[in-house]
Amino acid sequence: MISVPPASVVLAVLALLPAVAAGQAPAAEPTTFSGSLEVREAEVEVLVTDRDGRPVSDLTPQDFRVLEDGQPVEITNLSQTSSQPLVLAVFIDESSLSAPSRNLAIAGLRRFFASGLKPGDRVLIARYGGSLEILGEPTGDVSALGAALDRIAAVAPRGMILNQERSSLQREILSALPPGDERDLELALANANNLMDNLRRYGQMRADVTRAALGALQQALALFSSLPERKALFFITGGLPMAPAADLFELWNNKYEEFATRLNVTPLETAGWDASRLVQETADRANANGITLHTVALPETGAASASAAGAMGPRSGWDPEDSDRALRTLAAATGGRVVTDMQNPAPFLESAGRDISAGYVLGYTPPAGGKKGRHKLKVTVRNGALSARFREERFDGAAGDPLLRRAVAALWSGAGANPLKAELSIEEQTKEEDGRFKVTAIVSLPLAAVLVQPQEHFHVAHLTLAIVARDGKGRISGAPKAEFPVEIPNERLLSAPGQSAGYRFTLYLAPGDSILAVALRDDASGAESVLRMALLPGVETAAAR
Repeated sequence: MISVPPASVVLAVLALLPAVAAGQAPAAEPTTFSGSLEVREAEVEVLVTDRDGRPVSDLTPQDFRVLEDGQPVEITNLSQTSSQPLVLAVFIDESSLSAPSRNLAIAGLRRFFASGLKPGDRVLIARYGGSLEILGEPTGDVSALGAALDRIAAVAPRGMILNQERSSLQREILSALPPGDERDLELALANANNLMDNLRRYGQMRADVTRAALGALQQALALFSSLPERKALFFITGGLPMAPAADLFELWNNKYEEFATRLNVTPLETAGWDASRLVQETADRANANGITLHTVALPETGAASASAAGAMGPRSGWDPEDSDRALRTLAAATGGRVVTDMQNPAPFLESAGRDISAGYVLGYTPPAGGKKGRHKLKVTVRNGALSARFREERFDGAAGDPLLRRAVAALWSGAGANPLKAELSIEEQTKEEDGRFKVTAIVSLPLAAVLVQPQEHFHVAHLTLAIVARDGKGRISGAPKAEFPVEIPNERLLSAPGQSAGYRFTLYLAPGDSILAVALRDDASGAESVLRMALLPGVETAAAR
């Protein structure tokens, strides 16, 4: 085997998108494909309803008017979404859901899967509870979907921790004596300071959890985008607070306002926890990949929340931590539905399912000579007599590196063509102390299949790889882009066609049925191969070709 500089490259486990752990903000600029594409025809999906909110069918192109960046465009074709296959992702944010709310969501999903899917539709279920987990392949098998929901129901959601922390802080503030009732003013000041420290800690923790959940949602969107069908996603959450602890700060201020200056408490204290920018980035990623987001919040309610609301007076549509705004942004920007503070999600899921099946896809020619990048869209139907929901923006070009998209697609749909005659094999597997397996694999290919180019002392080839794995817990890892240079000394050139080159990498996988996919490209010739291997870590696996 011809040596490859460096001779052995070992890759640490890299997230498919920038990793987002609790306590860390996601990277501001996710990895995207930077190339551009001249768009000669674009599409926008539109849901049309009457004044009673019922979908309207039998519309013609003449009923629609589309503006892109304020300019009218020509509609070239129209089709109804009911005739197109659908893949639906369900993302359950367990970092914010209580057990009762999560279980209501699961019951609603069971009902929807039993009656709301059409033949040919597929569903992909994901959950986030500190790490992203994909539960199986996209499928229309209701029994398999039910089994995935059973797995989710068997584990307590992490949102209970946040809810308990919040309730505890509410009780402490409400039960604390006002400074005028405290015999010792310094003792009152110490109590106020201790409560404020706890408030700040909770607010920061809640903000970190929100950012991490949005980062996981972005990662799920990137994985989901590789599937070829029309795409929609149900985002089920307990809320995405844009002003964590804002109502608790107000409770504290109502009781300890005279201490605010001494303790450096300002009205703008919670502003730094606002994740609005990340929410918009998530909506942009969904739009770039043609994914409609339907969002539903199942917030925790109880005596503590009622007490806090009562302490600050009655309020219509009380949203103490500004959780609804993010969900409305995600849905409105992508043409989806939103519902908040709903105790039974089943009717919403069913109505969103009807929307998905009753829309229109409009093809149109973008204005000539327009700017590159993002484009504002506006759709009206019958001069505004009918309501229309649609994606607010269109993006030029495809989101994400095309090679990475092919590797991700292979996780769901199998291997592709292999003109490079590459082979994927497992070299070594060892079990780590944390229970995961350290899996070392090699991608090899015959040098006769690559295009080599002459240099002074060598003939060289250069390949690029994208490596993606899904382990037994449904977690995604890999290397979005790996360089694979090959150097052949000139004196060995004649024997090179009978030899091969290999690239070694290491991943850490949880036990259970796993999938490893590699897409590789000969950068000189442009030839691409896609390999896929099913493996059970710890068990010998045959090579994939």
